[in-house]
Amino acid sequence: MTIHYEADNDNFVGFMGPVLIGEDAAVRSAVNTNRSVLLLGAIVGAATLFLFLLICILKRSFSFIPQLMFAAGIFSALFSTYALFGFTAVPYLLRAIRRFSLGFILFASALYLPKKIGKIPVLYPTCAVTIVATVLAFLSVFCTSISAYKAVCYAYIVLAVACILVIFASTVRDMFKNKPLGLRLNTIIAGVSTVMALFAEQPIPFITLSPAFWLYLGELGVTLVLGLQEFITAEVHNRYLTTNLEQEVERQTQSLKNVLAERDKILLYVSHDMKKTVVGMNDSLTDLRQNLSDPKLIPKVEHLLQKNAELKKDFAEIGKYGRQNYVAEQSEVVNLSEIVQRVTGDLRPDCEANGIVLTVTLPETLRVYAKKIALESVLLNLVLNAIEHAFCSHLTVTAVKRKGECRLDVTDDGQGITTEKDVFAPFVSGSPSENNSGLGLFLAKNAIEAMHGELTYERRDGLTIFSATLPLA
Repeated sequence: MTIHYEADNDNFVGFMGPVLIGEDAAVRSAVNTNRSVLLLGAIVGAATLFLFLLICILKRSFSFIPQLMFAAGIFSALFSTYALFGFTAVPYLLRAIRRFSLGFILFASALYLPKKIGKIPVLYPTCAVTIVATVLAFLSVFCTSISAYKAVCYAYIVLAVACILVIFASTVRDMFKNKPLGLRLNTIIAGVSTVMALFAEQPIPFITLSPAFWLYLGELGVTLVLGLQEFITAEVHNRYLTTNLEQEVERQTQSLKNVLAERDKILLYVSHDMKKTVVGMNDSLTDLRQNLSDPKLIPKVEHLLQKNAELKKDFAEIGKYGRQNYVAEQSEVVNLSEIVQRVTGDLRPDCEANGIVLTVTLPETLRVYAKKIALESVLLNLVLNAIEHAFCSHLTVTAVKRKGECRLDVTDDGQGITTEKDVFAPFVSGSPSENNSGLGLFLAKNAIEAMHGELTYERRDGLTIFSATLPLA
């Protein structure tokens, strides 16, 4: 048996591998078995790749790009290894593709990172480092100098390990937050397989004994199962929307009628109640003009400023109501958990400034059928009310599923609303000011009802609880 490694002008070749020693028939059988197993794995990878490519094209969506990239990287790794087990005229290119595919898989793993952790950017820097490491891994094969080869290899290994550590740290962080692994399981497998490839690159003579090969197949299985599960869930949501399209049109029409009727009520309230405020201000101005030397001057000025502030707030609420068209905004499937986390995250500094402990308890994914902008406005209104007017020390936001609907609770331990009137009626407030008025809760209730939900208020065991129900998607 002759083993021939070809080199040109004493340049570094870099091809190394195990040697099978034995009878000719046994060696050929082992090589053929390896090629068959690798080809089977490559075919599964190609089928998974084309499946997700077809899904992306048909759905016109980029949400399945990570699954597509996982499948593409695994396919290229297995197919290039399969080709290297036989006769080939381009061994350097195949070896470069095999190294490139590892970086490709690592890049797909990096796509699951959050954009920021606190104020530190994570996603984009890690992706950039991964791309640089992948390019260096591809070029390293073509280095003809041993020193250059080692330098490039060390560079891409250091960059790849840094990316793996960031990905692992983010995954562990999510696990401590009790978030489901889901496709993040692929990031763990990809990290382990990449580490193995970086520090034990030489193939094992028998592929069926190679841990890397089975890790690739496991990665394909996770990608296929969880990717299809996500696709089926999306299809169920789309069919729900299609099936209920006629009902949704009827609901929107009714909502439009309701909103128009409520706007008429608003105009009546404005023409009546706000007129009283303006008249009161006029009387105070008259008294002030006639009694400039009266010792009651300061209280009247303070009273005037208070009235003016209330009037400005009312007009601001009316302007906000006019700009937000809850009917024009279409209902859609939204992740309530993401909206709650975003709004409470923005308001957390306000809570800390007021000495309020903010607690948010909800599942990672909670899909509801709602109007996104209107829902954000309602949550912002409820939380801000508690911060500014409740004089509370603890504020809790929770969300749970129950009987086909979701219940969102905003609870505080403050003083509550000191009024016997309907708190959701226009110009009703719990403020001790006699003429203080507001539209915030009225608009919030109107928005929730436009989403076919319900907003309620309850005072129980020293706690103020605003509860919004929304239909589950």
